[in-house]
Amino acid sequence: MSTQPATAAGNCDHPNCTIFITRNTEYHVSGGVCIAVRDRRTGNWVDTHRSLGRPPSGGIRFTGVSPNLVQLADLRAGDMLCFTGDVPTDSIMTSAVECITVAA
Repeated sequence: MSTQPATAAGNCDHPNCTIFITRNTEYHVSGGVCIAVRDRRTGNWVDTHRSLGRPPSGGIRFTGVSPNLVQLADLRAGDMLCFTGDVPTDSIMTSAVECITVAA
């Protein structure tokens, strides 16, 4: 984990940055790729996270017992964020998103 100073939770220093906040982690996305990941418990940046440099591909929404694929633009609180890997077994699915913020 990096020990660089963190901005306040939910803030991003990059223009047009979208922050997907889960229970334990913040995923900062700009220019179509994950540019930063922060551990919410410690406030430290995680510079070895597997989602870094990957594009978020959408999400999964559970309605009843059925999972449904969700386009990234339609992602909302309660959905799981997905990052696509080079092969399906290398993809990442987060825990449920609690909040989505967009920096100006």
